[in-house]
Amino acid sequence: MAKDLKNPDELTTGLHVWPDFHGNRSPLADQSLKGMVIGLSLSQTLDDLALLYLATLQSTALGTRHILDAMREAGHDITTLFLCGGLSKNALFVRMHANVTGLPVVLAAEREAVLVGAAVLGACASRDYTSIQEAMENMAKIGKVVRPNLELESFYRKKYAVFLRMFAHQREYAALMSDGHADADAFPPLRK
Repeated sequence: MAKDLKNPDELTTGLHVWPDFHGNRSPLADQSLKGMVIGLSLSQTLDDLALLYLATLQSTALGTRHILDAMREAGHDITTLFLCGGLSKNALFVRMHANVTGLPVVLAAEREAVLVGAAVLGACASRDYTSIQEAMENMAKIGKVVRPNLELESFYRKKYAVFLRMFAHQREYAALMSDGHADADAFPPLRK
């Protein structure tokens, strides 16, 4: 599906996922949130499954963007993402994070960077280094940097707007279904 497209990310123009199937930890801290998918068809082909996978990866990266926006609003200046762990080995996951956030994604040279991180903390605790920064500079190395495709900025700005509206709509639907919500009274009752 993607081989003839300049920007395969755009395959999901009409397919959107809200990824909080088990509630949201950050930045909303709302365990009542549920997952949402908008734009499903009745088709069950392998291509459709691939599109849903792509939309899900994008939604995970949009969730990261949501966290970054909350951090920026709190005064943090974030210019680079560092990824480690199992998903850092998934090239599509990494690329989606770069494209969605518009930030370069740095991957560690070490295959098991999480273990190196634990060793960094141990080296600080044993006072082999005076700071985590010093230990990191001596024990960890940058392996690869994945840069965002800036041609996709407009696409992901729109996709992010849909993402945020899905959250707002979920809250609106919950309020509509709760007892005594005024908007429900605006619709006529069913007639026999």
